[in-house]
Amino acid sequence: MPFTRQTSTHYGLDFGAADGTPILAVADGVVTVAEFSGSYGGLIVIEHQLGAEIVATAYAHMWQHGIHVIAGERVIAGQHIGDVGSSGKSTG
Repeated sequence: MPFTRQTSTHYGLDFGAADGTPILAVADGVVTVAEFSGSYGGLIVIEHQLGAEIVATAYAHMWQHGIHVIAGERVIAGQHIGDVGSSGKSTG
């Protein structure tokens, strides 16, 4: 609502944290996106193989210098992949 003054559905889950707080990968996986992208600002997407399924996690609103991985990189659970920011369409 702050950007468009209209109510809309938001399917993500936002966590509040201080600027610069480390962001850790939730599970082992492969980085498929690591870029600065429009309304998401600094964006990292990681695909995870969970049994027979592939799921993805997205981490958004980092400052450009807060992205610490590159596309194609393998990451492990708990790895420091980026830092909290407030870029893109962020209200925090």
